[in-house]
Amino acid sequence: MALNRRQLRALPKVELHRHLDGSIRPGTVLDIARRHNLDIDISNPDALKRRITLREPADLAAILAAFDTIQKATCSYEAIRRIAFENVEDCVLDGIVLAELRFSPGFIALNKSLNNDEIIEGVLDGVADGMERYDIQVGLIHIVSRTLDPAVNRRSTEDIIAYARRGQHRCADRIVGFDLADREALSEPEDFSDLVALARGADLGITVHSGEETGPDHV
Repeated sequence: MALNRRQLRALPKVELHRHLDGSIRPGTVLDIARRHNLDIDISNPDALKRRITLREPADLAAILAAFDTIQKATCSYEAIRRIAFENVEDCVLDGIVLAELRFSPGFIALNKSLNNDEIIEGVLDGVADGMERYDIQVGLIHIVSRTLDPAVNRRSTEDIIAYARRGQHRCADRIVGFDLADREALSEPEDFSDLVALARGADLGITVHSGEETGPDHV
């Protein structure tokens, strides 16, 4: 028997690959842009959705380019907290009972005056808000972006591990994983072995974006 959209949404589901800044509501992007006077040359949520939705095959560079506009919305602690909460809320609305939400502090901070603490605290607080309101479990995965400066990646990895180890935040135990993402063809996995070792030492699970623009040998 075929299920309709309402019935499909009601089914309990698990989502293991959700990007925080790839899952921002178009209306939220525009609202934050107005509040913070961001340079976004579009004012209609439907038009924004059309711009960031890829409807034909594209390479990874084109996919990442779709982040350029929406990524501007992660511009403050308050904005990030809201975005994280709405990510959780949208999961609930889709019938998701367990989600893993991943984010890159280094990528979020690009071209902004944000530090890692503001970004990590914003995500943790937003997720905590969502879990307090809704019946859902959320894990958090720290992304290292392959194209960022190695010092930036090391600092964000050390900072996220510090939050996980200190356990002082109400959601610190939700930090469960480490991920490599971004342009795989521009680097080798061995370039990040030191960061993977740090993550393993902190008992974080390891996951890797691979095969998105390379062949099976690289995977």
